[in-house]
Amino acid sequence: MLLGIDEAGRGPVIGDLVISGVLLPSTETGEQLRELGVRDSKELSRGKRELLFPLIESTSSGVSTQIISAEKVDAWRNSGKSLNELEAKVFAQIIDEMSPDEVIVDCTDIIPETFSNRINRYLNHTRPSKMLCEHFADKNHPVVSAASIIAKVIRDRRIGNLCASFGEMGSGYCHDKRTLNFLENWYEMKGGFPKFVRKTWCTACRIREEKLQRTL
Repeated sequence: MLLGIDEAGRGPVIGDLVISGVLLPSTETGEQLRELGVRDSKELSRGKRELLFPLIESTSSGVSTQIISAEKVDAWRNSGKSLNELEAKVFAQIIDEMSPDEVIVDCTDIIPETFSNRINRYLNHTRPSKMLCEHFADKNHPVVSAASIIAKVIRDRRIGNLCASFGEMGSGYCHDKRTLNFLENWYEMKGGFPKFVRKTWCTACRIREEKLQRTL
């Protein structure tokens, strides 16, 4: 049993961090998914990801997703711990839940061995015979590509729900002008940010500081 893990929403100032694992019965199943169009989620359109989502679910032996809210991300960072540490903890939880023989994860740390060691520290009862932490694993391994699609689709849907409830906010990424406009307008009107904004992010801190300076 081969498990691939990837995340979506590591960098945005708005929305959840979504981490997904996809369990396949064999590497051959991964190659079948590749033939059906499974690629790194960043290489696919939103419509294509939505089409592949149910296909991955039906083909896999199991899918596990954990959603970490903006509030929890902020609380973790305020405790002095890194985002890499948080992701390693959640990766380990998914590994324990799925109990695979082998694991391939998309590495978020500069040094893959460091990230692998972090994951191992959080494992409770599962010890895969092989764990590969690799940069660009979402491009190189179909099982991780599948996990990246699951995570990305779930995050996009949740951002869509926020837009429907609170107004257009773009992708939630700091470079998105729609996201910046939403944050600036919201802070101007409310004097603060909603709970789905990561208040420890530099973008939110800058907007808050600029508002304070204008007030002074």
